[in-house]
Amino acid sequence: MSKFHNLSIFKKLIILIGFILSGYAVTQSAFVYFQVHEDFLIQKNKIIETKKSEVTEKMNMVYKLAKQVHYEETKIETIEKNHRAKLKSIIDTVISTLEFECQKLKQQGIEDRIIEEYLKDYLRHIRYDDGMGYIFTYNMQGFIISHGDKSLENQLFINKQDANGKYFAQEFLDIAKSPDGEGFSHYYWRKLGHEKPQLKISYIKKFKPLNWVIGTGIYVEDHLPELEMKIAKLITSYFYDMGKTKNNYFFILTEKAVEVLNGGFPELNGKSVWDLQDKEGHFFTREMIKMARDSQSKNGFVEYLWHRPITYDKMTKITRVQWFEPFRWTIATGVYVEDLGIEEIHQELQQKTYSIIKKIVLSGTAFLLIGIFMSMSLVRLLINPLISAKNAAEEISKGNFSQEIIYEAKDEIGQLVTTLNIMAKQLKSSFDKLNQQNQELIRLNQDKNEFLAIAAHDLKNPLSGILGLSENIVDSNGEMPPEDILEFTGMIKDSAERMFLLITNLLDVNSLESGKITVHLKPVDILNLIKKNLHNYQDRSKNKQLTLHLIANENNVYVAYADKELVHQILDNLISNAIKYSPSNSNKNIYVRISEQHKTIRCEIQDEGQGLTPQDQKKLFSKFQRLSAKPTGGEHSTGLGLFIVKKLVEAQQGQVWCESEVGKGATFIVEFPQSK
Repeated sequence: MSKFHNLSIFKKLIILIGFILSGYAVTQSAFVYFQVHEDFLIQKNKIIETKKSEVTEKMNMVYKLAKQVHYEETKIETIEKNHRAKLKSIIDTVISTLEFECQKLKQQGIEDRIIEEYLKDYLRHIRYDDGMGYIFTYNMQGFIISHGDKSLENQLFINKQDANGKYFAQEFLDIAKSPDGEGFSHYYWRKLGHEKPQLKISYIKKFKPLNWVIGTGIYVEDHLPELEMKIAKLITSYFYDMGKTKNNYFFILTEKAVEVLNGGFPELNGKSVWDLQDKEGHFFTREMIKMARDSQSKNGFVEYLWHRPITYDKMTKITRVQWFEPFRWTIATGVYVEDLGIEEIHQELQQKTYSIIKKIVLSGTAFLLIGIFMSMSLVRLLINPLISAKNAAEEISKGNFSQEIIYEAKDEIGQLVTTLNIMAKQLKSSFDKLNQQNQELIRLNQDKNEFLAIAAHDLKNPLSGILGLSENIVDSNGEMPPEDILEFTGMIKDSAERMFLLITNLLDVNSLESGKITVHLKPVDILNLIKKNLHNYQDRSKNKQLTLHLIANENNVYVAYADKELVHQILDNLISNAIKYSPSNSNKNIYVRISEQHKTIRCEIQDEGQGLTPQDQKKLFSKFQRLSAKPTGGEHSTGLGLFIVKKLVEAQQGQVWCESEVGKGATFIVEFPQSK
């Protein structure tokens, strides 16, 4: 080893090249082998991805068809058309019976009152469709006079709404008053023995002898099983060819892994496959359902072992799953990997590999000879990177951190180059981070200066007023009339309240921006908070001749998942603003509405004041903003209220915005989530 150490660089290189090139054939052959193997994997993945795309196209076609059929079959017009004859026949039969019985009883001289009670009792006991179908009867004033649920009788429904806000009883009467005296109506109503309202389609007809409105209907949900089976048969009746696999099939799973229909294995129809595993212990049906139901895209691929139809050979299968929300199904179809021609490609690439390795062995000898003559060039190649590294280090010392040395070798020089490059990147990152922190400090300092300037400006005037008024009282030496003292102390109180409001808002802003505010989310009755806030502002609104209106459905419960105190503060601010910016002595109105939206409770505060310009709306929820709209009764504004409102709403995962036109007032809308 010591002899080798004492050799010249040129001789060392000759020896090293000999050793290196002698193993060239082996290393290059290994490289080719692994490269070909990698190419095979790339081609394999490309084929699989192509087939996945084709399977996805098939799935999308079937899925869109199923969605279209479901849409068409569940349209109100379709359901009315499909059940018109049945419902009309039932009503016509009932009315014919009533007319016959009414005429017969009148001929017997029975009083009208007794006849009516007899007919009502007859109607309330009519049942069909396994006891779920019944007859309901209204008089022309909107009272239920006969119903399958007797507890509803003698109640006035003319002003009642269904879950979608529809005045269904009024629509019944309108149909009865129409020239035909009969027709369809759809609305939400609960089944007998159930609490939750469901979509119902009823056929209405007027019973002219007694001016009654008689109807019966069907619940859409009761007819979904027939539609489910129709769509399931439509899906599983489609077969397609792909690769070597003929008649690829579709199958459908319920959310509990029961086979609705299986186009390839009909013996599984109606059976639970929840515990079905492949030979590797893979619960693939559970994974299919989870992928389809819980993934963001509601679809994806699942790979598992499954046997072919007819032959029952177990093979790797890649299956596309798609969630079908109307029936909470998982629709699936797939292809067997072994049928995609991948094995043939693998054999062909192996033959090419052996041919290339043979050529490498022959060329290795030639490279060994050439390497001797390249030794001098290699010496220069070793020295040049060192020179580049030295020059780069000098540039880095001058602050040029973007300097990068290009050297791909992994030897000691390469390690040195890598270390220098990493050092340059770390230095650049550190300087960038320091610059970013410096910019943030500049911004915070600007906010601080603006904060102090506004605080000083807005506190100076009320403090000056307090000093001036108090000096007048002191200078009067007790001779100031009591009514003047009372007036001055009232003015001092107003100035103190302005200072207190400003300081409170500034502290709220500081808490919000520093993250010190604590939010306690729990179920909150929003309607109750609105009522309390409106009660608190009754006197103030009357002083400006404003009328506060609450618009809500008192039968509904408006519960949001929010912080009660923060919601109170938000509503207080918005209602206070509505009063503040509404014109005095103009008999204007302020409307506060509450409604239930999709997964949210919405509150709307609408005034009839000045309105907001588009420019004002852009900066409405920013800090320290003074808008063109001004308070109408001499009230004070800090420019922080709406900024605080927005921060408090967002802290509760809600949202707030404004809709306004100049001269037409403004509506502030805030929504709170109904659940976590």
